[in-house]
Amino acid sequence: MLKRPAAAPDNSRSMSDWRPRDPTGPGTGAPPPPGWGTPFPPEKPRRDAPQTEVAQSAQGVSQYQAPPYGAPQAPYGAAPAQAPYGGAPAQAPYGAAPAQAPYGAAPATAPAPAAPPAAPAGYSAHSYAAATVPGVPLIAPLPDPLNENRRGLDWRRIRAWRLDALLMVPIGIALIVMLRHRPITAYFMILAVNLSYHFVMETVCGQTFGKRWKRLRVVKRDGSPAGASAIAARTVFRIIDAQFIYLVGLITMVITGKRRQRIGDLAAGTIVRDDDRPWKPAPASPLLVIYPVLWVAGALFFGHLIDPKPVALTSDPYMQQVDRACAYRLFTNGATPANQSFDAMRQASSQETSAIEALPPPPTPEAAYGVAVVLKWRHKIDKTAARIVADAQRSGNPPATFQKEAPQLLDVIKRSDKHMARLGLPHCIDGPGYIATP
Repeated sequence: MLKRPAAAPDNSRSMSDWRPRDPTGPGTGAPPPPGWGTPFPPEKPRRDAPQTEVAQSAQGVSQYQAPPYGAPQAPYGAAPAQAPYGGAPAQAPYGAAPAQAPYGAAPATAPAPAAPPAAPAGYSAHSYAAATVPGVPLIAPLPDPLNENRRGLDWRRIRAWRLDALLMVPIGIALIVMLRHRPITAYFMILAVNLSYHFVMETVCGQTFGKRWKRLRVVKRDGSPAGASAIAARTVFRIIDAQFIYLVGLITMVITGKRRQRIGDLAAGTIVRDDDRPWKPAPASPLLVIYPVLWVAGALFFGHLIDPKPVALTSDPYMQQVDRACAYRLFTNGATPANQSFDAMRQASSQETSAIEALPPPPTPEAAYGVAVVLKWRHKIDKTAARIVADAQRSGNPPATFQKEAPQLLDVIKRSDKHMARLGLPHCIDGPGYIATP
């Protein structure tokens, strides 16, 4: 098989190798033609040109312009000229890879942001951060709440509670006057308003008016602001701590030692500490509105269930005479000493029954039915009371017998009161006050 001979290199000169004669050279005396000395665009090397010429042509072209025609070039291998100080730095040719750090060297990174100042010795980072407010210079950080001794705050907390209690007195009086016919509802409403006051104030600013007066604040154990959930738990347990004029809370505070936490603080993970600095509250929560609304609604609901319902007097004239006979019995009982015996009250009830029986005959069937119902339950009450007295006299221990059989009489009185209320006879309702000591 015949092989094709290799092509000989083309050493002929082309138009790209032509150089015009310098018209300003020595001995010419002619001025340079227009445009002489201005840079030409870079020439594209021939495809058959040696690689050294291609590389030199590429190195001689800068980013902004090509060197003037005929200008001397740097020798092969020499470092390229750098821009003067303040000039634009030379960039790599178009398409060339940017300069990278040597292999193994750490890449240049931006400086890390400055770390926040560390908390001084003896202070926790949480307490140090909680005491700072944007725009307010921090003069002296608070002590570490986990290690501080709060025994010296006892009297200040008592005085703060007294001020808060005095603020609740006018509200309590107003509720009692408004709900004078519903005492249970009034009590529940006073309790709900008191809980709502402490919950809202301690959630928003960490302190009530009393605590603000004595420079106290409710926070978490680490000194950070307490949220709505923690304050709600602390406030609900106030019902237990407030028993016997806060005696339960005081005993718990003494048991917890230098932490001085009552039952509500132990359940919510909170403490009361000396703090009168600008406050950064916890994030807002819808519980700030939900809990007070639930407490007030619950007070109204359960108060309505428990409160005795007022009984309207009947419009029947004859039944009104029956109600006045019962009212005379109540007047007689009220005039007797408070320590009257059970037998004396039984005798007064028997006199009431006799007074009703002595009334003239009822003129209408409705009145006749009403008198029959009244006398039926009056006789049941009198018979039950007489049986209890007889059993007490036969037994060797009358007080014990009375305590054992008194619930039976209370059950009969309770059922009788329901019928008297339905008939519209409010003074014929005996209630549990009928029972007295034997």
